[in-house]
Amino acid sequence: MKTSFYALILLLFFQAATVMGQKAEPAASNRAALEASFFWPQDSTVKVYFVRGLFTSEQKQMLWQTLESWAQRAAATATIRFSYAGETDGLIDCLACLTVTRQEVYTNDSRRQASFNRLRGGRAGQLISAWIGLNRSLTDLQKLRVLLVRTLDAERLLAASVHETSGHH
Repeated sequence: MKTSFYALILLLFFQAATVMGQKAEPAASNRAALEASFFWPQDSTVKVYFVRGLFTSEQKQMLWQTLESWAQRAAATATIRFSYAGETDGLIDCLACLTVTRQEVYTNDSRRQASFNRLRGGRAGQLISAWIGLNRSLTDLQKLRVLLVRTLDAERLLAASVHETSGHH
């Protein structure tokens, strides 16, 4: 019995080593489809809402410009555009919507100063509706800009890796 248990452990170890040794990076030709598939679909125009009263006009303008420049930079791998949809009193859950709001953050850890939150996804895992929460106490424009870009980049990479590990190639 002990021998079969050790043989099973050894077999599982070799299987795990084989799987981990395989190339995890998808082919370059599939990268755009992969990144967009768990994020917003290709050729999406995402309606962006800001929660009323939580951002100064200067902050909203800078965040909007950051979204536009992020979309232009991301255009090399996915065709996603943002459309300013105005202000809202709360989270909006609709087809291709993003709400930008503030949230309380109880840590000084810069990696947790913002969050990307899915409200709804499609059957194939594509993002339909989401919100980004930025630290309520953060007011510096440059820090807000960097935080927004990091949050979008991290979510897109996370979406690609989740899609990759779930076997949807």
